[in-house]
Amino acid sequence: MPGRLRDLPLLIVGAGDSGQRLARRWHAAGGGPVTALRRRIHDCPDLPGVHWLSFDLDADAPPPELPVGGVMVWLAPPPRQGREDERIRRHLPALLAAQQPERLVLASTTGVYGPGNESGWTDEDSPLRPDSDRAWRRVSAERQAESMTASAGVDLIRLRIAAIYGPGRLPLSRLRAAEPLSADLADRPGNRIHVDDLVSVLFQAALQGKGGGVYNVSDGHPQSFGAYLDACADAFGLPRLPRDGQAEGDPAADFLRASRRIRADRMLRELGVQLRFADMHDGIRASLAEPADA
Repeated sequence: MPGRLRDLPLLIVGAGDSGQRLARRWHAAGGGPVTALRRRIHDCPDLPGVHWLSFDLDADAPPPELPVGGVMVWLAPPPRQGREDERIRRHLPALLAAQQPERLVLASTTGVYGPGNESGWTDEDSPLRPDSDRAWRRVSAERQAESMTASAGVDLIRLRIAAIYGPGRLPLSRLRAAEPLSADLADRPGNRIHVDDLVSVLFQAALQGKGGGVYNVSDGHPQSFGAYLDACADAFGLPRLPRDGQAEGDPAADFLRASRRIRADRMLRELGVQLRFADMHDGIRASLAEPADA
């Protein structure tokens, strides 16, 4: 597949910031035409080689006319309520039939693993233990996509993505508000991936991900939530947050209680990804140097 990139159409379902960066990367590499689906397209950037189509995943509507073949990358998140991903249930079969892709790259999250333990690591063979409706929706998306692609004869590649950071994705508002952080939450392990490295993973998965493959997407160097906030504070030239807050009521509490240490060796080995920002300090500095809408 890599040898015929220029003839390979790409469909991006849910083309927000990450999808737009992927579209730029695809075009720059000489890839085939890109079709990007998004609910509202009036404010979408004019990207070379990208055809924008308005498509509401929460409405009952037939799929738009699509180029046949190539790769579908599903970046659209599940709905915010319930335990099932109704967007995939409602639209993925029809989109698969309309495009007839060779493979589907599905963006999932590391949240499907549920809480980790204090000392061990979580890899792609670890059991799924979702402990929130949000995590169950992601498990639902994976299971439905697995069944639907099998019926359609389409390869499925699942990417379980850690917290994404990058331009416009740093906790500046929290740092400016000087919201205290509890010592317990500050010490929880965290896993991150810079948005540019995520795009590299998406690109490589679209080209050479193995059918049925599951890949954790992380920089492979878990740093505590407190260490991340401190690094951001230092980069912004702001005071570090005090460690005297209460865990209850903290907007990050539910997410951090399910924290775990993610192993991402398979992503590096099988997809051939070379991370630009394995060190989050480098990623944070680069994020400050790039406009948020670049």
